[in-house]
Amino acid sequence: MTLAGNPPERLRSSRTWGATPYHLTYDRWGTTGRPVLLLHGLLHDRSMWWPLGDALAPYCTLLAVDLPGHGQSRARGNCLPEFLATDLAMLVQAQQLDRAPIVVGHATSAVLADAFANLFAVHALVTLDERNLPARAAPEDLVDESHRRFRDAAILQQYRHSWVRRPATRPRVRLVDRRAADLADDLRAML
Repeated sequence: MTLAGNPPERLRSSRTWGATPYHLTYDRWGTTGRPVLLLHGLLHDRSMWWPLGDALAPYCTLLAVDLPGHGQSRARGNCLPEFLATDLAMLVQAQQLDRAPIVVGHATSAVLADAFANLFAVHALVTLDERNLPARAAPEDLVDESHRRFRDAAILQQYRHSWVRRPATRPRVRLVDRRAADLADDLRAML
């Protein structure tokens, strides 16, 4: 899935949440409605969601987070899905929208989205381009062939025992190769 483009500044605001130095940087669109938490895959950042944020801003509140070690969020020593899911739940709660979010996990972040749904209430769980990984996947298995040349061994090592640790255990909506407009329609129907 490829989502590219620059969002209109009037719709998007960039913010940080959490304690320094391990804060999370995120973009927010919208001020009301159900929260939609957007989680990028390995070696991506929150900017992949900008076209979707523009399309859905009138209908909900979208939060596109730079996960640790990506974009403007610093790397952490502990990237276990349960710890990151707790931080993300606190971020959603801090928005004071008082509704369970729709959680969208792209590629390798499907595991994080699943951990969030196992620990906290969600309205829906959506995974995009989820890879079927072996139980003991190597970090290199997490990177699409097209991204191998950008591979950073230190970043990949952080995920060796965390992101692929838990198999999927909840029913979910699985989408593959969705264009931004199609994904926007799919999510709008879930709101």
